[in-house]
Amino acid sequence: MQIIYIEAADDSEEDLVVLSPQWLCSEVIGQLLSHDQVTRCRPIGRFSLDEVHVMFPDSSVVKLVALLQAMELCSAVIEDAETVEFEFMSLNFVEAPDSFIDDDDSWMGIGWVYGGTRLVGSRAVGQQLTSVFPRIQTRLHRQLHVVTGFTDCELDQWYGGSRLVVCSGAIQLILSASVDCHVIDVKCRTTPACRSIAFQLTASVCRFVTNVLADCLPSLAIEQQTLSVADLSAAVSTAVSAYASRDVRRILECYLSKDTSSNATAGENIMDLAAFGSSDIFSTLTPGTLLPLSVGLSVGTRRAVAKILDQPHPTGHDWCMLAVLIGLGSDELASLDSSRSDCSPTDRCLASWIRRDGDTATVSALVDKLSTLGRHDALDCLLTGIPVFLYQSLMLTSPQ
Repeated sequence: MQIIYIEAADDSEEDLVVLSPQWLCSEVIGQLLSHDQVTRCRPIGRFSLDEVHVMFPDSSVVKLVALLQAMELCSAVIEDAETVEFEFMSLNFVEAPDSFIDDDDSWMGIGWVYGGTRLVGSRAVGQQLTSVFPRIQTRLHRQLHVVTGFTDCELDQWYGGSRLVVCSGAIQLILSASVDCHVIDVKCRTTPACRSIAFQLTASVCRFVTNVLADCLPSLAIEQQTLSVADLSAAVSTAVSAYASRDVRRILECYLSKDTSSNATAGENIMDLAAFGSSDIFSTLTPGTLLPLSVGLSVGTRRAVAKILDQPHPTGHDWCMLAVLIGLGSDELASLDSSRSDCSPTDRCLASWIRRDGDTATVSALVDKLSTLGRHDALDCLLTGIPVFLYQSLMLTSPQ
């Protein structure tokens, strides 16, 4: 007998058990997302409880809606004390411009500051990014106050995009999915007085999206690229380019070495790219390579590096040599070599290293080991998967 167990999203809800997966997958989800349903539903993707009951007359509508909410297929939209609708983002086909809200007289003469991040998935699996975007939007609606830290955050959502407005419009953030490129962009603009709040909000939304993707696609490795501030701030709407992690690190190296000529050729300032142009924010950032492996190495990146080094190398420059370089003893090497085939020897090497050396086993130390091995393929995979900076927590406070 097959059943489906659905764990509640928070303590206020109950766990659910579906005794008939066929009913849930075919008669409920299949009908809900069918072509007939898509062609006749309202484009805003919202339904009252009575309308849901019309779609599924043979089911207890209250329990069914609770089930769909637990699966993050819909969220409740409370218009007033008497009106509650349920929004299905997979059926929301409203088209809206992927842009910030129009300026009004109150913001005239204020220079906007821009920043943003692009989340890029690993090859093949990354093509599923846009297919899970409705779930990201649904969870964002349900956890809006937790994610933003504001009780008065305005949220607008449409097909492939969401816009958050806080501080009475002083901070505007757009979360959007590109169907063609299979990427998710987090774009933000703010007034200079609210840069610290905008920075924290952008980082919070990025963490939120990454967590949802980890739930839906646990094998997905995510690279965080940095959106071009020059493109974001362009007066004329244009495609926004992004800098890969290695490019941002190169700009950072030029900045730290005071090589102003090389930094200028990059076309962007590292402080603008990483910290909304704020020296105070920039001073709180820690380069990702200085992080301990236990903090800086995500499960996805660790798995991707292990997949490369687990394969036997003709010259022995694989997990065996890595184990020697990090100082594992002969007994540990023998144990790794004779371990079960379903265990990654590279992962076990890293785990032993972290247990032995703790925080002194850093990302930069692993970079050195991989460079010594000449395994630039694993090195590129590592540097792509770790953040350029660790964003330390900043207090979400309203501007004075």
